[in-house]
Amino acid sequence: STIAFGGLLYGFSSASSMGWGNPVVLGSIVAGVVCLVLFVVRQGKIEDPLLQLGTLKTREFRVAAIIVTLINAACLVTNTLLPLLLQTSLGASAFETGMAMLPAAAVGIIISPISGVVFDKFGPRAISIVGLALMTGALFLLSLSTVNTPILVVALFCMLQSAGQSLANMPVNTWGVNALKNDMIAHGNAISNTGRQVGGAISTALIVTVMTMVSSSNAALGAVESTAVGVQAAYGVCALVGAATLVFSIVKVRSKKKEA
Repeated sequence: STIAFGGLLYGFSSASSMGWGNPVVLGSIVAGVVCLVLFVVRQGKIEDPLLQLGTLKTREFRVAAIIVTLINAACLVTNTLLPLLLQTSLGASAFETGMAMLPAAAVGIIISPISGVVFDKFGPRAISIVGLALMTGALFLLSLSTVNTPILVVALFCMLQSAGQSLANMPVNTWGVNALKNDMIAHGNAISNTGRQVGGAISTALIVTVMTMVSSSNAALGAVESTAVGVQAAYGVCALVGAATLVFSIVKVRSKKKEA
């Protein structure tokens, strides 16, 4: 498991800086995939597995794990994209960049307990759809940002993304874990956390690669403009992932009241 998850995380996270053809990147990813297959096979055969993969047989948990992974895949790369947009294209200082990203963190802290209350009252379906719609819309708006977009407007879009992410993330994860038997909850949480990390690392590598390719193809525009165009394309990919997650949630997430 150490080689499997460590190899995948290192390989994909290093691809944007080393290049996809780098032997270290390819070797890490191949080793990670091979060891992951061996790990899964072994977990299904031993009496006391490190991870009880049988948790994925529970429909609600399986759906929730996929949604949480996709949410992280769509949003984690913001930690890379937004500073580039703010500092390179909009001319913000490091301090201004931190201040622009601060409201998003604050909103996440405030929204999390509120989403728990709404989840208890209405179930996961409504809150997940609203949250994912808000998150996807904010990502789309970020994909429209240009060198003329005010920093405060970008900060607002980032805050809306964080609000949507917080609204959807915790309730969906809770819905999935609640469907498990008590002795399976620890395994379920471990699988969800692993999915978040691996999904975020893979998506960050792929999306940063898209940004780099688009920026390079528009190098004639200059560093400021080309970076903005690259970030636009990257956020466009994030918005597509968010839209796919929203559709998946609409189709698969069901509240207990509707299932009864």
